[in-house]
Amino acid sequence: MLFTTSRRTSQRTRTFCRELASVFPLSEYVVRGKKSVRELCSQALHNGHERIIIIENKDGNPSSLLVLDPANPLEWRHILPISVKTRKDMGLKVHVRPYPEDVPVAVSGDTGLEPKLAEVFGCISDAQSDVAITLSSDDSSCWIHFFRRDISDDEVGPAIRVRHHADDN
Repeated sequence: MLFTTSRRTSQRTRTFCRELASVFPLSEYVVRGKKSVRELCSQALHNGHERIIIIENKDGNPSSLLVLDPANPLEWRHILPISVKTRKDMGLKVHVRPYPEDVPVAVSGDTGLEPKLAEVFGCISDAQSDVAITLSSDDSSCWIHFFRRDISDDEVGPAIRVRHHADDN
């Protein structure tokens, strides 16, 4: 998975992208700069990534997560409206190195959003793995929590809040 930001981004959004890339196995954070979507797709295909996740920001904060298939750069797979808590916001002082092996990422919870998140992040529902995503929900949103069992049994951050949207695709 290749993580990057929109062109005009903030430091908080770059930090969030780096944190996401550190959680997923064999993922990569790329500084966007002036790269076009086609250039990002070319780089993703060259490096063997099956999806690109672009984090857009609004008012200096990550606001949406866009998923793109690098083999089909003109078709967006998913768009999720989000807000986030970085490790600093969560009070976590854990250093998470990139996972060096290709292991499955497990997703679990009972929010109804598990199949969508499994597709967005390339996860396997209810599997056992060192890398896991758990979902919890309240009335207006769903929280995504990240775990790396090779580091700690506790959450390693970041946390993502997905706002419920009637027209989510």
